[in-house]
Amino acid sequence: MAILLHDCGARAMLKDYFPNTPPVNPKTYYLCLYTNTTAINDTHTAMDMREAYGGGYHRINLAVNNWQVSDTGAIPEAENIQQLFTFTGPLTDYPDVRGYYVLDADGTLIFSEPEETPYTPVNNGDTLAITPAFMLSKGTPS
Repeated sequence: MAILLHDCGARAMLKDYFPNTPPVNPKTYYLCLYTNTTAINDTHTAMDMREAYGGGYHRINLAVNNWQVSDTGAIPEAENIQQLFTFTGPLTDYPDVRGYYVLDADGTLIFSEPEETPYTPVNNGDTLAITPAFMLSKGTPS
């Protein structure tokens, strides 16, 4: 038998995992950029992700109180505020950003999303804006 995750259960899980008010021991999440040229799939772990390197790149700490859980077309979603990566020049090893991923403080890969078009920073001051969003259920869009 397959498990059926109900939208109301998905909403409750998202609010627990991504609370918008800091709990006593808040979870820490990091927004990272990846440069993998092969497709990322659901069996990948953090070890499979090739994090961007050079060009002033630094992963971003996602504040727990910036997560908002809502419904997008009746699908439960947790979304953080838009984050801005600012580069000082090109990346060192692999020049193209292929997508982003989110890690927890333990280094567990939580979710990832590919860029529709690879982004290549070149100049000092180049920026890439990412709004991390996570849908937990396939939902029933309205």
